[in-house]
Amino acid sequence: SGTDGFGFWFHGAASGLVYQAEIFDNRSDPDSDTAERFDFNFTDDASGWRYVRIPFSAFRRATDFQPPGAPDDGLTLTEMWGWALVLPVGTGAPAVDDVGAIDHVIDAFEAGLPTGTVPHGGPLGFFRGPPVSGS
Repeated sequence: SGTDGFGFWFHGAASGLVYQAEIFDNRSDPDSDTAERFDFNFTDDASGWRYVRIPFSAFRRATDFQPPGAPDDGLTLTEMWGWALVLPVGTGAPAVDDVGAIDHVIDAFEAGLPTGTVPHGGPLGFFRGPPVSGS
């Protein structure tokens, strides 16, 4: 509860390949993998790090695979059992970091960068993290 979607940092190579982010919703049997699958496709269209932010409303029920016994009751968001990143054929070595639920809070930077923001040299230019000490 309190989240609007699923997100992660993705390090791409502008390959043009299509990746699939998948989340596993409620199970019909808590003792086996019967979680209903929901997918979102995105294209590796940039080199370097970028944040992939997927609202739950953008996920669609998977048509390529549902385990036997999976519910068919829509994305209920009452129990999340896992996630996966389905790699396309021809994939090199993508990197993924900081995977998880996202909330609806958006930082506003009109008054300057928040405390703890340090340059990292990526496509967005900044990384929000703990203050860096030392040189």
